[in-house]
Amino acid sequence: MNNSTFKEQQKYPNWKHQIMESSGQNLIDEILKLTRNDIIDWLQWNDPNGIYTDELSLQEFGAVMLREEGIGIMTRQILGK
Repeated sequence: MNNSTFKEQQKYPNWKHQIMESSGQNLIDEILKLTRNDIIDWLQWNDPNGIYTDELSLQEFGAVMLREEGIGIMTRQILGK
């Protein structure tokens, strides 16, 4: 582990915080490593009022969120777009 990675892990011990500090291709690479469940977990953590769980999505929209949709939502939330 290089020194900067160790410092980042000390500053943000939670992966949810760490990913928010990523940018560019590194951000995309990190998000693409996540499972659908990880993405839902992050989205719920970042936006507790959002509708991300399968149960809530089915009730509200009649369908569950696909992993690709979650990746798009997560990326927009991190980049502020």
